[in-house]
Amino acid sequence: MVHKQTKKHLDEKALSNVAQELAKPRLAASVREGIEKSPLTADAKFRKGELLHNHNTNEDGLVTRVYELEGAITYEVAVPVIRDTWAGSHYVSDWAESVLELSRNAKLNSSGNPPRDWPS
Repeated sequence: MVHKQTKKHLDEKALSNVAQELAKPRLAASVREGIEKSPLTADAKFRKGELLHNHNTNEDGLVTRVYELEGAITYEVAVPVIRDTWAGSHYVSDWAESVLELSRNAKLNSSGNPPRDWPS
């Protein structure tokens, strides 16, 4: 059993951490957008939030991040565990731009609830 004094200390520490996080400045959407469109990814063919198809793996997924890796544009993509639906879970995969095209997967595009971290 957790000692009451220890539990109280842990609760106070958690509350303090939350208060510190809330005190941090928030970025306006336009600023966030500007940061995400850095010079390194400005030439990216696709953007965060787009549904892509990977020729090599024959998978469809949602772009959650765009970055440069060793001089090549790379996409962090949420890929559903169950094909053609966001029901259940998803895994994250890194895809090279050269093997991608916009997805024409109507089932996945209209399958209901997207992943929890769906980009806004």
